Amino acid sequence: MGNQDFCFDPNAWNKSDAIRILTSYFHEREHKLKDKATPIFLDTNILLAYYGLRSEQKEKFLAFIRSRDNQIKITNQVFQEYLTNRPVVITNDYIEPTRNFHYSIEKLLALNKTIINAIQSSRNGKQFINLLENLEKCVFELESKIQEEEGYQGWAEQINLSLNDIYQVILKEDELYKLINDKRFLLKGLKSNEISSIKSRYGELIKKYKTDKDSKIFPGAKDSDKNRNAEGDFIIFHEMIKYAKEENTSLIFYTNDLKEDWLDGFHPPFHYICKVNQMTGNHLFIEKLNKKLYQIDMNDTLKKNNRGISQLSILFKKELDDKNIGSWVY
Repeated sequence: MGNQDFCFDPNAWNKSDAIRILTSYFHEREHKLKDKATPIFLDTNILLAYYGLRSEQKEKFLAFIRSRDNQIKITNQVFQEYLTNRPVVITNDYIEPTRNFHYSIEKLLALNKTIINAIQSSRNGKQFINLLENLEKCVFELESKIQEEEGYQGWAEQINLSLNDIYQVILKEDELYKLINDKRFLLKGLKSNEISSIKSRYGELIKKYKTDKDSKIFPGAKDSDKNRNAEGDFIIFHEMIKYAKEENTSLIFYTNDLKEDWLDGFHPPFHYICKVNQMTGNHLFIEKLNKKLYQIDMNDTLKKNNRGISQLSILFKKELDDKNIGSWVY
């Protein structure tokens, strides 16, 4: 794809084009979401959510990806974001809770003492005599453990040393990383001239979006205050557009990012639908993932999102009545 027809440019729409595209979108959406041949693109947040799951849930997550290896696609931008954020998420989900375990014990000890004092000073304290005895026993046992011969602080330091080793093992043996770091799932990145055009266009759009109240929203518009990678979503959007055009296919994009630059409630902004179809001849179905990835039920997704899609149709008709089609521009 050349830069001229690859990156979004201002373009006036006529009523017949918009009606044709939206009619096609509504007609095809249910079939495409149920069709196990439709490519499924995953947002970075879907992949990172894996690390907060329980062990049995992780297995189901991995099994789902394996079972859909003909469908699931991961763009280069998504994979790079995943690699950047993966160590941070692993640290937060695995390491920090254990690292701070001794502090949690101290907090529990202080809380128990507070409860004991409250019960003892209460007029009805005698009613809780059994609870009081159990709490006092817990406090005694906790304090005894802390004062054991090796010393509490030494034990806490040993935990930190062990966690550093565990962290390295987790990174090396990460089952999700080993699974998706495979050409079955990973797509090639955009060309350097395409990336350059997208970043340049993003800068122009952000400037206009912040100064012109009538400017239309676009992917990444709500990320402009990020210190780095502000244009990440805009790149992902174009990666999907390129795939849809080159492979001549519609596709599904699942995300848990609820900012309105991806989803306006349960549906994408309708000018996204029209612009993608104009550029590719296909549809991009941006869907909020209502459940965990391995629990995907297209009937449930359709049921929960259809109300928003119906509202989209109403808004679309209003836009036509207001004759604002010409403002649907990037």
